[in-house]
Amino acid sequence: MQFWGMKMVAVVGNSSGQRALKVIAEIQANVAVFKISGRISQWSESNVEAFEAKVDEIIKQGVTDLDIYLNTEGGSVLVANEIVNQMKRFTGIIRGRGGAIVASAGTYIAVHCNSFVMAKNGLFMIHKPMTYFEGNEDQVEADLKLLKNLTADYKAQYSKKTGISEIEIEALWSKGDYWMNAYEAKSKKFVDSIEGEETITEETTALLKACGAPNIPKITNSKKIMEINPIDIGL
Repeated sequence: MQFWGMKMVAVVGNSSGQRALKVIAEIQANVAVFKISGRISQWSESNVEAFEAKVDEIIKQGVTDLDIYLNTEGGSVLVANEIVNQMKRFTGIIRGRGGAIVASAGTYIAVHCNSFVMAKNGLFMIHKPMTYFEGNEDQVEADLKLLKNLTADYKAQYSKKTGISEIEIEALWSKGDYWMNAYEAKSKKFVDSIEGEETITEETTALLKACGAPNIPKITNSKKIMEINPIDIGL
């Protein structure tokens, strides 16, 4: 799958900085393409509406298949769920490819693809969903219930994708972040195949360091992977 050099139709950016979330939606050869990079974090209501509207436009053109590129440390489980909701609107084949890192909430997106390819120098990391509580006991109990439901959903989706039992998934992440290289992720069937190497940029190494990756690869290209002039649809 080729993800570079395509005509852009929309991009959502959540903040400035190297780890800012960018979600690009575009069409190539009658296939929709989502490119998701950076930290998955909260969208404003206007961002959600704008992205849904752009997906509406793509679907109205008769597009049914979707290719997704992920290079993300993860972030908000709720934003990841919203991205998956938009993915599910495509009725054809959903193909995914992971770059240098697919971690945390990013893996939830990955396992909802019909097939997922990982760069051979990429890392794949799962852990239990996390959140921070504040408020009175009623609010904390409500938030804890939500977190437990999210954990159960992640565990079920991982099990469905891999064929690994939920008990085994619990054992994998019970001690915290569970990091896999591409080959282990394939052996455990989180990914379906491995191809090529991802270009490692300064931005990529910053992202890997930020989320505690155990092995930081050397930079292979000091320049950015892709320079774009985005259509900012607001935040």
